[in-house]
Amino acid sequence: MSMKIFIKLKRPKIFAFLLGVFCGFSVLFPLNNYSSSVDPFSKTLFKFVEDKEFVDNKGVYVWECNSCDPFTELILSWNAFRPERGKMTFWVSVKHFNWSGWQRISEWGANTQRTFVNKLNPYVHTKHVRVEMQRGLHAKGFKIKVALQNGASLDNLKALFVCLSDLKKFKIKTPCRFTFPSVLVKGIPRHSQMVLNHPRYRELCSPTSTGLIVNYFKQKFDGKYARNLSNYLVDFADKVYDNGYLDIYGSWPLNVAQAYDATDGNVFYRVERLNSFKDLYRYISNEIPVAVSVRKLRGGATPYTNGHLMVVVGWDQKRQAVLCIDPAFSSNSQTPKAYKLRNFLFAWGRSNNLSYVPIPRDEFSQFV
Repeated sequence: MSMKIFIKLKRPKIFAFLLGVFCGFSVLFPLNNYSSSVDPFSKTLFKFVEDKEFVDNKGVYVWECNSCDPFTELILSWNAFRPERGKMTFWVSVKHFNWSGWQRISEWGANTQRTFVNKLNPYVHTKHVRVEMQRGLHAKGFKIKVALQNGASLDNLKALFVCLSDLKKFKIKTPCRFTFPSVLVKGIPRHSQMVLNHPRYRELCSPTSTGLIVNYFKQKFDGKYARNLSNYLVDFADKVYDNGYLDIYGSWPLNVAQAYDATDGNVFYRVERLNSFKDLYRYISNEIPVAVSVRKLRGGATPYTNGHLMVVVGWDQKRQAVLCIDPAFSSNSQTPKAYKLRNFLFAWGRSNNLSYVPIPRDEFSQFV
């Protein structure tokens, strides 16, 4: 039906219902009619760390936000150059009734990278890569503390990012049709995690996807990819390995921290939950590939029931398909994939739109 017919209908609610039945989707209206600013569930704040920022005599730096939109989840990312000696330890406190105590969430240094869990506070739990409110509460403020230990310097720390989400407001949005023009980010290397010479290659979707994005930007800035991409991705995976209790390669903040270091500070990387596919399209239309987490993706190499990271590189308007480099397929040539929009949105939505977002330093102001 055309828009003219829609306007002439005296009962648009009935029309909307019939359109929904015809399309089989839960949300009826075109995605480009939806603005993420209408009812966003997530927002990312940032703090650039200046060279002359204050550090107390115990080597502690603190970023405090006393008042912000209510949130049920906090995800911390940091961008820094890895210390040549010592380590940075990151702590979080949130405000609900009162300020919670400090909870250690991660450490990153010359010879270590790991995350922590803390469930002692009945209202605030730290779970390795995120802080979650309990008992239906919302937080309304946060503090981030960075402890510089054993020779680590604040000069290495360049930026902090905090993604604040009210997951009670999150809904999967599945439009009938997305009418924005086709786009494609060119120059993303194709590589399968399945061909990597690593004993746990099946678990390397996150470092493989992140490493491919890093190499895309290294080619843009330095004019070349890694000489041996396979060896590079294995080395990158070892540098993001969470050597704490988790024993995994997919810790979100460890991946983006290493990505910043690997691109020599030319690109900021952060973990965030995007509010809609429109936000994702904005990045890829500006030649910025984004790694996303999906679950139970129709057409994927496996069911991806525990979550899987892949790189979004484009959009095909005619086919209504999201173009990706999916490292779970068995060979490099099989990694370019086109996933139907509806299938993609449900799979991405099952991970609450989790994304690794890179932004070149000289383009950062466009996305604030």
